[in-house]
Amino acid sequence: MTDIDDTTAQTPEELLVDLGEFHMRTLVSPLPKQPAAMGWQAVSGSMAAGFARALHALNAVDPVRAREIVTWFQGPFEDGPDPEEHTDWLEREVAKGDFSLLDKWVQEGQRLAESSKEATDARAAEELKPLTDLVKGLTDPDPCHFDHHGYCQAHGWYATNPPCPHGRAHTLFPDTKEP
Repeated sequence: MTDIDDTTAQTPEELLVDLGEFHMRTLVSPLPKQPAAMGWQAVSGSMAAGFARALHALNAVDPVRAREIVTWFQGPFEDGPDPEEHTDWLEREVAKGDFSLLDKWVQEGQRLAESSKEATDARAAEELKPLTDLVKGLTDPDPCHFDHHGYCQAHGWYATNPPCPHGRAHTLFPDTKEP
């Protein structure tokens, strides 16, 4: 990155093209398998479509105001709107100073994020279950016995790196050990 400012402000028409491209990308297969990712992709596509329609309508009646919105959307470093500035705007213009409304939005966002994480973790565990069951089924419940070279004599593993796979399985799945 150079210190020379060679950026030019994006026009409403250019942003409309970018929004159209973004919206179309959210519709192209293969779609994400993970439900939360698919949900966010659908929401992003809908938001891009809505913003494009609103910007197009504004540009038709007030091109100067449309350009101001585009400049705001580009953000101070051309990496998107400033989150802090936008939060202040939401507080002022949408919530009308009602901090309990903003707090409600934050709490709902946290609840949804936690719910999404739980669903993601459950899905990952479900997807790994066949592999986990296979490893557990193939693991000898007897403990490793190492000779003076560090080789596992109990399982015929004549290497120290990586260590005996049965020992590694016991570490990952303690319930495979002999009681």
